Amino acid sequence: MITRFDRHLLAEWSKTFVFSVLMISIILMASTQLLTWIATVSDSAIPLKPATLLLLYQLPGILLYAVPMGSLCASLVSVSQLNQQLAIVSVRAMGISIPRLIQPIIGISLLLSLVSIGINEYGVAPSNQAAERITQQFTQTVRIPAVHYQSFDSAGYLKYSLHASTNLQTPTTLHNATLIEYAHTRIVRMTHGAMAQWRDPYWEFRDGIQFDIEPRRIESQTVSDPWTSPLTTPPHRLQASDTRAEQLNSQDLKAQIQHKQATGRFSRDDQFNLHVKFSLPFTTLTFALIGALMSISFQRTRSMVNVGVGVGIIIAYYVLLSITMGLCLLGWLHPIVAAWTPNTALMGISLLWYQIKVRA
Repeated sequence: MITRFDRHLLAEWSKTFVFSVLMISIILMASTQLLTWIATVSDSAIPLKPATLLLLYQLPGILLYAVPMGSLCASLVSVSQLNQQLAIVSVRAMGISIPRLIQPIIGISLLLSLVSIGINEYGVAPSNQAAERITQQFTQTVRIPAVHYQSFDSAGYLKYSLHASTNLQTPTTLHNATLIEYAHTRIVRMTHGAMAQWRDPYWEFRDGIQFDIEPRRIESQTVSDPWTSPLTTPPHRLQASDTRAEQLNSQDLKAQIQHKQATGRFSRDDQFNLHVKFSLPFTTLTFALIGALMSISFQRTRSMVNVGVGVGIIIAYYVLLSITMGLCLLGWLHPIVAAWTPNTALMGISLLWYQIKVRA
């Protein structure tokens, strides 16, 4: 049941939240995107319409960071104001517990966390992709696709290694292709062809040379006629998919991780970013609870400390996230643990503060 106090708390929280998100979005846009946007538009002479779109495409990513910060400011300010007006004391004197008192904040911040996941999945990734297309179009960025593919057997030994260049218009044709075949850890054959074509279900090498490598001798022969290789991996699985994580939704990022693992490439960075796609939106709930619990414990004469507390919490979160990311990339932390540790640590500190300052 929603009480009059709940409605009053939600009204105060929502007003502060909307104002905070707007101000934080403007600050983040000006400090992180505006100068880069001006430089890109100026250097590449991008017309007004695509330049405007390029700037607007940054908004979903800005909102993803502004919403958690806004929830923190809203909790710190709204609860502190009620505390100054002795409303918190009055409500607690009526026998209402603090968990029940902040229940409306929990509900609305949880809803905003789920909305942030949707923004990240269906707003941030498509917007970043569209911005990248505009940038490539006007900066005339040319990317020469390359293939660096590795295949492993069931025991984990390297089986095939393929290096070649290709063309986006003709993905079934490889140029300057080199296929290396392994038996456990030993190279047994190396084939180089000026061209390799996909003849489902195998690759066919042409115009090159082949080396059969044995422990005590190496035999070579020219590849004049088409040579059928044992590699049966289709063209779409050979392409190295190194798209940045912020341009992919969670499903596409999972597919990229699987592709990297199948080709023996480093993927812990993508695994970490996959879990951050969910842990970062839930900082909205974490920050809202931290702000509420901290504000309840402050005395009336110390309300101005909220600004410093808010800045400190935000800095602490991103410092912790940077540390755990580094530990994850080094292999010392599992990606899930690394992504969620900052949320868990800050929530634990706030609950400890609540136990010491409020319930003591």
